Amino acid sequence: MVRRSNGEGPNGKKQVYDWSAYYEKIEELQPEAVVAIMGEDVRWVGTETGYGRETEWSVTALAPGGTAEMNAINEELDLNAQSKDLGSRELIKKADHLFWFPAEVDVSIRPGWFYHEEEDSRVKSLAKMVDIYYNSVGMNAVLLLNVPPDKRGLIHENDVAVLKKLKTYIDKTFENNLMKGATFAPELKTQAIPADNLYGAAWKTPRIPASAEASLQGTKTFNVVLLQEDITKGQRVEEFSVEAWINNGWKTIATSTTIGYKKLLRVPETTTNKVRLTIHKSRDKAIISNFGIFQAPEILSDPVILRNKKGEVVITTETAHPVIRYTLDGSEPTASSMEYTGPFILKSGGTVKARAFINNFEEQSSVVTREFFINKSKWAVTDYSTQHEGYPATNAIDGNEATMWHTPWGENVDSHPHHITVDMGEKLKINGFYYNPRAGENKSGTIARYSFFISKNGKKWTKVKDNAEFSNIANNPIRQEVTFDKTYKARFFKLVSHEGAYNEAWISVGEIGVMNVE
Repeated sequence: MVRRSNGEGPNGKKQVYDWSAYYEKIEELQPEAVVAIMGEDVRWVGTETGYGRETEWSVTALAPGGTAEMNAINEELDLNAQSKDLGSRELIKKADHLFWFPAEVDVSIRPGWFYHEEEDSRVKSLAKMVDIYYNSVGMNAVLLLNVPPDKRGLIHENDVAVLKKLKTYIDKTFENNLMKGATFAPELKTQAIPADNLYGAAWKTPRIPASAEASLQGTKTFNVVLLQEDITKGQRVEEFSVEAWINNGWKTIATSTTIGYKKLLRVPETTTNKVRLTIHKSRDKAIISNFGIFQAPEILSDPVILRNKKGEVVITTETAHPVIRYTLDGSEPTASSMEYTGPFILKSGGTVKARAFINNFEEQSSVVTREFFINKSKWAVTDYSTQHEGYPATNAIDGNEATMWHTPWGENVDSHPHHITVDMGEKLKINGFYYNPRAGENKSGTIARYSFFISKNGKKWTKVKDNAEFSNIANNPIRQEVTFDKTYKARFFKLVSHEGAYNEAWISVGEIGVMNVE
């Protein structure tokens, strides 16, 4: 696999690649190689978050590769890897060419793409990896999971542990298709939907819309639905729904758009003896090669550790009725550590580690670690460039990562530089700052280039970082921690944006703060 690196230098010049020469050399040396990203075989989904699109077409109007001819096609249609629509009917009507260009979703098992010892406790949890699996493989995409070797040249044991758990979870979830042995409505007896993904044995819809009603072998309980199209005949389905027979009536338990090679749908736990698949829209008669229902095991969710502006720490988990143990001294929490019973104050900062337990401590979650700095109870925003009325600048320091400061967006709005100035209410020794992009999958407004200033009195300013760049933040928009070359004493700080990660005029900030030292 060939993967493009960032070819832009500090002078703004971009490296020009002779992609045709690359393709020829790859074909010469490894004819069966799959060439991705700027290649012609696999399409980058557009982010490095591990999440694909719900509507994911493998047949796209987006031209593959990086040649001038392909670039011209994409420029004509105003398409790129991040475009929301790559294959709708409306789009392909405008296109002169169509391409089989399936999606690849990439993400790292750690916060970044390379190994750092300080991130050993920040390996993605089983719950997060399962979520990524459903939102990549389960959304008609290939998952490329980055697992960086450590300083020994080995995969770190923390990464290995999560990978083993993920393998066990996937195997256990899909080992028993509860659809096996089902009988279908009379008109479908000659074309029963297979439950083994055997191409050539498929339900070919006689018309659209069309429904396949299956009577299960007894009452079954499930929480996952699997669907696959026979992609040797192309990708066709545009809209479908799944229903269950409950209380003498059909109840919709899932709806979605494309299927493609594989669609995985997590549904509320459902107990029934009949299910029904309806194809509402399709580009031709749909050809469904696999229809499965499964019971996925419950995941002991990892704790989530949050702290508000007052310094109150709250630890939660999605698992019902766990016992949560935590530590404040950097040690790993065990069954005998302090039990979390409610919010507690962490005024000056520190490290909180937490682990959840169930089944009388027989099952335990991963250890979750959060490092907090000085709380923001004394902080105030004293100046800012502009703000959207629904997303004020004060949200950037409210201690809640789910809120955000956002400048006005759209046409004819103020562009960079944007700035925010904060009074911390007291002089602190600081050796860095952090910037959290906005929460959620939409990362519009993420800052790429910035300057950072400090001041003791709010009048005389020292520029600590000058037109610096958050590394690879466009593709991996995660929390950024920037360490200074030395420790400064300051009461005020100012963050100035110079450029957005996605060439937008506006910015968004989930949370900003300083890294203080005692």
